[in-house]
Amino acid sequence: EYDSGAESFAEPLEEIRKSGARVVFLPASATDGGRIIREARKAGLPITFLGTEAWDTQSFAEAIGDASGMAVFSSMYDPDIQANPTTEKFLAAYREKYGEDAQPDPETALGFDAYLVAIAALDRIGTAKDGDLLRQSLLLTLQYPGASGSITLSENGDPMRSVAVKGIVNGKPQKIYTMEPNIR
Repeated sequence: EYDSGAESFAEPLEEIRKSGARVVFLPASATDGGRIIREARKAGLPITFLGTEAWDTQSFAEAIGDASGMAVFSSMYDPDIQANPTTEKFLAAYREKYGEDAQPDPETALGFDAYLVAIAALDRIGTAKDGDLLRQSLLLTLQYPGASGSITLSENGDPMRSVAVKGIVNGKPQKIYTMEPNIR
């Protein structure tokens, strides 16, 4: 545990050192995560920190600086990876509207995908007036080729989808590999 915004993280980092851990899950903001990782590097801790897509920013990469080999995190979307034709269409439309160099946030791609999955479910049943039928149709979503990758909904409606695992390479967030879900 640590106090968000603390001046020093020496105490929790010392506890980690004493534990012998080599990998630490750190679901921290980019600001706190960057500060903790820099301090761990300065203290000589040979630890890999696992984070969330909150770290998938250039400002986080700059914040950790030469500690870049110490951070690995997940991201639901990477605009530099052409996952499928839907990705290409999404990026083309986004850049036409916002500029050739514009990069959509992951939330934008995920919202786009949610819209497309809902439309596909509505198209399967032909009506928007039967909520139970719509729910059943949504649950038929299997390997839908969204802009952010393949999407399947579980029997509970939870998305099982592609996830990019990234690290900071040469001062930028970069994909290391893509994890694909086990599909039913």
